[in-house]
Amino acid sequence: MEIVIGYDLPFRASAFTTPDPMLRIRVGCRPGATHEDLLRVEAHGVTFIEAALLGMGAGARVPPRMDARPIDDVLRVGFGRDGLALEAPVVIDPSYVVVLLHKLLCLSELVQLESVAVELPGLAAHGPVPIVRRETSELPETHPGLPFVLEDERGGYTSTRTVTLIHAEPPSEVALVALRRGLRVWVSQALQGGFISPPMGRGDYFVSADDVVQVLDDEVIWGIENVRLDLDGMNGLLNFFTAYHDQVAALRGVVLE
Repeated sequence: MEIVIGYDLPFRASAFTTPDPMLRIRVGCRPGATHEDLLRVEAHGVTFIEAALLGMGAGARVPPRMDARPIDDVLRVGFGRDGLALEAPVVIDPSYVVVLLHKLLCLSELVQLESVAVELPGLAAHGPVPIVRRETSELPETHPGLPFVLEDERGGYTSTRTVTLIHAEPPSEVALVALRRGLRVWVSQALQGGFISPPMGRGDYFVSADDVVQVLDDEVIWGIENVRLDLDGMNGLLNFFTAYHDQVAALRGVVLE
């Protein structure tokens, strides 16, 4: 079990598993950090945790589960002089930590970060999880056994993508609210640099997406434009769709094209 990143980090990074039920993230800044700097770090951490609460922090070891509670009801944030700590009751796959490291790497162009430490709950083994530097980062995989038929055409060379969800029956407004929330959080994670991969630089990533989804009977269609990110970042969407299928509205199929 290891976390693989394809970049040299300008701050110390560590991760370890713990029997404690809380995911904890501690980020330290170099002396002189402003309150605005800490708020920027908080925004990146909140998005990371909200995505995990929606099932996007899943992977090979952790199945997708959705906690529909508002983020403010489950997240605790503590500020110090030169850093902050965030914690929430959510289990994530260790590979998901690389998304946080990517985001903080991109943020380090604006904020002088000194350290990040992540405590991972809910896993069988307890102890340090190595963070390994290799040629490319390894983003989280989809959890084995998707509960819907997947047509995946991500490999084509295009800057636009379309995501189609085929429901078992026309989705209710409650289901659409949950779906829109997940799509919004995924886009926020992408815009913070979570899905970069070498040779992509810290300022090269970008994505824009439709503000609304198109609903046609049992199908929901969502468009993504100007996609400049590692397309394995869309695995987070597939894990979210699995949680959505299990807990909100059944899906017959998902098409990525």
